[in-house]
Amino acid sequence: MPILLQTNEPTSLDNQHRRSSTSLLNDKSSADHNGNTLFLQKSQHQFSHCQEQQQVLTSPKAVSRSAWNSTESGQKLYNDVPENNTDEIRGQSEEKTFPVVREGQYPLEMPTTGVFAGVESPWPALCKVDRTRRLSNETQKESIARIGTLNRNSSSPPPDDMGQEQIFTKLLYFLNSTPPEEKDEQPKIVRNPQQAVFISKTLTAYPTLESASLCGSIKKRLMATGNSGPNLTESYCWTPIAEGSDTIVISPDSSNPMCYIPPLLSYLNCASVVYKVLAAKHGPHVIVLCSGWDKCHMVYNLLLDYCKCARLVNPMLVLVGQSDEEIQGINFRKHCDVLVTTPHCLLRCMEHHGLLLLRLCHLVLDEVDVLFSKAGSQMSDILEAFKKTVSVETRDDTAEQIVAVGNTWHKDMELLLNYTSCPQVIITSMEQAIMFANVQQILHMCLDCEKMSVLLQCLDFKPVNAQKILIFTSFDEEAELVHKAVQTSSTYSLLLHEKEVHNFTYILEQWKKKFSPGTMICLVVTDTYAPILEITDASCIIHYSFPRNIGVLNKRLFSLLDYVQSKIDTVTRQQKDCFRAKSVLLMTEKYARHAVDVLKSLQQSQATIPPELLDLTEGILQAREELKSEEKLCPYLKRLGYCIQDKFSCRYRHHVNPTIDLHGRIGSVETDQSITVLPLCVVDAACFYGRIVIKDDPYEKLAKQLNEYYNSSDNRVLARNVETNQLCAISDGSSYCRVLVLQTRRVASVSYVTVKYIDQGGTDHVPGHKLLQLPSVFHALPPQYLEFIVCRVKPIDSEVTWDPKVTRLINRSIRGKQHRAKVVLNLGKTYWLDPMVQMSSLAGLSTYVFDLNVRQEILATGMATDNPEHVIKLKALLNPCMTPVTSAISLHPEVKWYERDDTVSLTVKLHDITNHKCTFDTARVLFSGYAAGKHYEADLCLCKEIVPEKCQCLVKDGEAIITLKKKNNKSWARLLVHKHPNVTYDYDQLEDSEDSTSHFTLLNPATKPFNIVSESMASTDYSEIDSFSD
Repeated sequence: MPILLQTNEPTSLDNQHRRSSTSLLNDKSSADHNGNTLFLQKSQHQFSHCQEQQQVLTSPKAVSRSAWNSTESGQKLYNDVPENNTDEIRGQSEEKTFPVVREGQYPLEMPTTGVFAGVESPWPALCKVDRTRRLSNETQKESIARIGTLNRNSSSPPPDDMGQEQIFTKLLYFLNSTPPEEKDEQPKIVRNPQQAVFISKTLTAYPTLESASLCGSIKKRLMATGNSGPNLTESYCWTPIAEGSDTIVISPDSSNPMCYIPPLLSYLNCASVVYKVLAAKHGPHVIVLCSGWDKCHMVYNLLLDYCKCARLVNPMLVLVGQSDEEIQGINFRKHCDVLVTTPHCLLRCMEHHGLLLLRLCHLVLDEVDVLFSKAGSQMSDILEAFKKTVSVETRDDTAEQIVAVGNTWHKDMELLLNYTSCPQVIITSMEQAIMFANVQQILHMCLDCEKMSVLLQCLDFKPVNAQKILIFTSFDEEAELVHKAVQTSSTYSLLLHEKEVHNFTYILEQWKKKFSPGTMICLVVTDTYAPILEITDASCIIHYSFPRNIGVLNKRLFSLLDYVQSKIDTVTRQQKDCFRAKSVLLMTEKYARHAVDVLKSLQQSQATIPPELLDLTEGILQAREELKSEEKLCPYLKRLGYCIQDKFSCRYRHHVNPTIDLHGRIGSVETDQSITVLPLCVVDAACFYGRIVIKDDPYEKLAKQLNEYYNSSDNRVLARNVETNQLCAISDGSSYCRVLVLQTRRVASVSYVTVKYIDQGGTDHVPGHKLLQLPSVFHALPPQYLEFIVCRVKPIDSEVTWDPKVTRLINRSIRGKQHRAKVVLNLGKTYWLDPMVQMSSLAGLSTYVFDLNVRQEILATGMATDNPEHVIKLKALLNPCMTPVTSAISLHPEVKWYERDDTVSLTVKLHDITNHKCTFDTARVLFSGYAAGKHYEADLCLCKEIVPEKCQCLVKDGEAIITLKKKNNKSWARLLVHKHPNVTYDYDQLEDSEDSTSHFTLLNPATKPFNIVSESMASTDYSEIDSFSD
């Protein structure tokens, strides 16, 4: 079973609780004549002797764990918990003994001596070295004050005829089962947990370089570069990678290649004898797949640096285009151990070099989430080729390893689990652990006044297995109302908030009972008291109150911990489970500002997205765009025709602002006019800064005056006390230029300045003593640089940046040379050119020769491809009505159904359906079509078989009516195998159907305070596509 650990760094989240990381091994307790249990403190030797006789119920053997701590000064500590005290107390709460609280003793103090000294608390509940309950210092005092006041004012008798004093003592012991050894000892300050760590059961953290599983030369290199030790993620992932195990790392820190480079080089350096059994052919032992060309260069440079201290390790960078001659000319060196490339480049090389993977043993996937998003089909081909390579019988004794590191987890990455063998999983985020465990996320949008009715609809089902449902609220009043409403729906409900804290023990006992199949228990609890329960076995959580922040959300998701751990433990997706834990969110108009974050979460989990949420986020996007009207136009939009980033997070503008773009033009250049341009600063292969060459150019006069002025040494006065946005002059060796100061900084008493060349374009970092004072007479002329973009060309392989070798080639070809070009579009100071050609005149003749076409030159490198929609999308910015606005997400339409004797009729509730398509199978119906500019798709898995040849789909009055022919003339209790929130029964047809044999029963509205809108009253248990009804 995987282990869940937590760092102890401070956090601002409310009510975050800590537990001690030391196991409590209580010896047999003796009771006095008053029935009070006495706590016997034993020495460490007695604890060890007691552990040998104790039977561990939940784990075959105790595993020693380590606590990852941080002191107030920020220094990380690592304390090994004694192996004799690592036992699991989970499942033994019935055997707990309750000590007597001595007079004058602080009830919730933690022991700070003995075996507990120096041990900090990791994340609650699932660390195998501890199951004791701890509260932070402030929460302890607040809870004691609340409970004490309640006990004095409460008039209701406690359950089981127990006195209030005894209940109070038991509750205090539940929160802290070990009293301090001395009264005078101050309680230890417990910090709130900040970051959860989900790891496999065999992993142990090694947070220092001395304890890390790296070879000595790598450690020396790390210390020489100033690396003080691994971070939290590296402390867990270095060991399995260095041991050659399959490893999956999901963490924000995984974008740094240092997660895998040191342990990978250590394995190659120390286990080189393993590769001697391989065929003596050319080819790498390791292939590192990166998401882009820039990341490939970064990884390659790091490998070059660290391979200096690792013998017999030689890296090679391969970035090739679509030129067959270039690919065939690649010489894979015999001693090339590590190959750095991208998925597309690797597949192109495999086509021409069939034995490239012959010696491959390790496959590293850098930014695996981006790899599967950009090149999902290519990743599938590469993984299949890797599997065939390592599955050869002659390679039984060689290494076989897949290392995947990424920031997030999404459903497309589940393919990776089919090619790994017992991978070690490290996840450092609760949200990503929920995604990895495939928890079903469901969103219901409603008005605040309808929230209670929607909640009851969520509970309107009959499960097959026993279900434990947690309903979270923020306030006690809400909890009371929810509890009463749930009770009216004939559902067994419990309630815990401030006024019900005296029933704490009773509620916990009821929750932990084993329930028979088909039973459903609901617990309504406030966010304040939910962490005290430490429930981890919930099958469904319902957020009746919207989470106030991410910390509250993580506490709620903690209730699904058992389910998440079981998924991390199995780490397989080959067989789909019939049970999925659920997280149901009720969102009202009061929390519309969080619509973007909710949409991103649903998209990542590939959950059903309500159309109302899409409409709401589109409105929010438009409002944000209006706020960015003064920002610059998105550079990706200008160069590619589309923004590669999420428009919700991109800080640039994505629409035309007439004030800036149409009235800020320089000169009188019109569309389709031919001009002469002079490139002066090449940004990349398709973008450069320069000027338009015209007669009587004012800049030519200015440049001549500047050179004449500064030719006199008396005029070359250094600029003193340079400030931001100050105009100065600088020499480029042959002439003088005007520059604008953007930033100043001082390094070791030397001043450095970031300047922008306002007449040539581009920026540079120069020493401050190179700046010269610029007289005000040279300030009058406005900046002369313009931006030029070559149209209809973009990088291959869905790249967003150009390879440096392409940029260098174009820079040598066009910089400082005049070109003739045709203006396609002009917005502000940006010109789009197509075509752009370089011409030269023949001596003695009035004839010009075309030397090169810039666009064709870029395409000839093989690193570029055609982008025909570039200009079309740019012109659409001027008139948004030119292109229809369609959603890129397929929506599920609302479907109503009813049955006759031999047929079943379905009505798709869409208006003015166009381009519809409907296919029939023996037990499946697939419908798709467009309505109101949006794409709708319904994949219906029927519960019974039909006759496809006799089924039909007709559009009547704008609605699609589907008629299904039954294979057997028997009544259908339901339509789908698993119910869907957008598929409901058409009750209006019951009045017209006298011979209906359906099993549906209309309920008396007086018995239920809500309407029946679900598909069926009897449904299967939670499934992969199951969803509550809106």
